[in-house]
Amino acid sequence: MPFNAILRRLTERTGASGAVLVDRDGEVVASHPGSLRAGPEGLDMPLVGAHYAIVTERIREASSRALPGAGQPSSALISTTGASVAISTVKDGLCLVVLTCGGGRLAGGCGGGRVLFESKRAVRLIEEEMG
Repeated sequence: MPFNAILRRLTERTGASGAVLVDRDGEVVASHPGSLRAGPEGLDMPLVGAHYAIVTERIREASSRALPGAGQPSSALISTTGASVAISTVKDGLCLVVLTCGGGRLAGGCGGGRVLFESKRAVRLIEEEMG
């Protein structure tokens, strides 16, 4: 299944505004804008992904300093009053970023836990596609 189809399925299953797969430099590998019914008009998922690639790198650095030997974090959920962002690591330095609007609750009543669960499923599919 192509990356874009995996991201489309992820956004459909969670009601997310969009999803993007980026490399460690923030370059877009694949993206799906998803339904904008819960998000702002003109949502730029590649730009969102590029910024969160930086956040992911900072989380990795902090984790390795605070918890040496514990391994790298596989996912994180960042919530604000206006949006939530689920970030999941993928092999070979890739990062999956899923944006939802509405703080901790998504359109359709889906919470951040559901987004993290579905993101893990998407990561497995992406890694299988990568070979």
